[in-house]
Amino acid sequence: MVSTYHVGQLVSAIGGDTINVDLMSPSNVPVHDYEPSAADIVRMQESDIFFYHGLNLEPWVVTALASLGDNAPTSIQTHAMPTGETALDYESMLISDLCDLLTNGPFESTTLGHDEHEVEHNNETQDNHTEEDEHDHEGHHHAEAEETIENSEGCPTDTVISIFHMEEGEHVLEFEEDHNDDFNMAVLKMPGGHAHHHHGHGAGAFEWAGVFEVSDNSHTWSMQKVDGDYADPSMKIVIFPTSTPNEEAIHASEEDAETMIEGDSCTVVEDGESITPIAAEGSCFELHVG
Repeated sequence: MVSTYHVGQLVSAIGGDTINVDLMSPSNVPVHDYEPSAADIVRMQESDIFFYHGLNLEPWVVTALASLGDNAPTSIQTHAMPTGETALDYESMLISDLCDLLTNGPFESTTLGHDEHEVEHNNETQDNHTEEDEHDHEGHHHAEAEETIENSEGCPTDTVISIFHMEEGEHVLEFEEDHNDDFNMAVLKMPGGHAHHHHGHGAGAFEWAGVFEVSDNSHTWSMQKVDGDYADPSMKIVIFPTSTPNEEAIHASEEDAETMIEGDSCTVVEDGESITPIAAEGSCFELHVG
């Protein structure tokens, strides 16, 4: 049993005809959104061995294996970080990024407040306005921090880090009116975090990034059909050569990748054609299948 199609490709390439590979999650469901059914858990339990990617790519794996207890199959993680870690401490990565940003910037100056000259009311209007404000304020839903960390090593003195679980959408930051002190604030998404939204995904594209060490001359990119059709008949892929295959390399390339994908520089590659050449500064390709 394998967690995803791509893990199955790795296992099949090694085991060949000596093994039967069964896929856990369907290829038309983003791996982060998949949730195993009771029948899937039974299939996992009945398997001889279970292979999965790891590094939190499949958030459901740990819970699924734990639910089987002693009846869980032998499980093997197929991927690790280039430095050898098999688990990522996302919270430590977030704290490190926040401390670096608060210490080194870049900084953007913003003044928070109301223009008092434009707020003039008579007493009656002011009283009504205040009552309405209090009523509206009470109707707001206020998120509470899941964790608060003070004076973390590497951060400026008196730094307070609050970690929130945020649903997809717009959020409003409120500050106390009598808070007149200058302060620095940074907001970052925790690495490995994924926006929670409806499984229909709307019209938005699914994005994924990874780092691979390549030592041979050619690779085959394959897409699986589901019920006779490709789940994604086309996709855009940006490839950057790098001598530093790590997560920092991914973050450093994000802006350039987004510019390429949203632009018109992607080379169309039809089914069976080759993705080549790849420029030193990166190249974008639009893959068509079927």
